[in-house]
Amino acid sequence: MRADAYHAAGGFDPLTVGEDRNLVAALEAAGHRVKRTTRNPVTTSARRDPRARGGFGDFLLGLDSLTG
Repeated sequence: MRADAYHAAGGFDPLTVGEDRNLVAALEAAGHRVKRTTRNPVTTSARRDPRARGGFGDFLLGLDSLTG
């Protein structure tokens, strides 16, 4: 993202979890376009000891419980 968009949206709020989703929502609320695509996959950490309860690590552990 451009620095001016980041600053206009208020940057990352000091949240325990969800700061990335919060920033995207703020960008959209400020009228910025956010492109979502499958063309740039992301590799996530394989850690099994999440640092932030309720964060993405917990989400991944929840997926583990679905697959057995």
